[in-house]
Amino acid sequence: MAKDDVTFPKLNRSNHSTWRIRMVMHLTRLGLWGIVSGTELCPAGAPTSRAVRDYNSRLNIAWSEMGLRVEDSQLGYFAGLENDPAAAWKKLDDVHKAGGFAT
Repeated sequence: MAKDDVTFPKLNRSNHSTWRIRMVMHLTRLGLWGIVSGTELCPAGAPTSRAVRDYNSRLNIAWSEMGLRVEDSQLGYFAGLENDPAAAWKKLDDVHKAGGFAT
């Protein structure tokens, strides 16, 4: 992948709505939004097949991109969701919308 030249504020308690928009754009630019949104699923095949390995690699990158773009106070929401960016995305949405942090 190309050098990361995209910068925007990390997710905190007060910027979820703007962070979310920027993160969708960023993940789309990297070709990862389908994995995070749940519209791109793991292809059928053996775990060692190239398609499955490529998908899992992209899944790990998506999860890492999300985790690296949140403040430390938000990292706890990723606990137990290792390498499941769709679940992490939903958790962040649920927490910030329910807690009134979706400003």
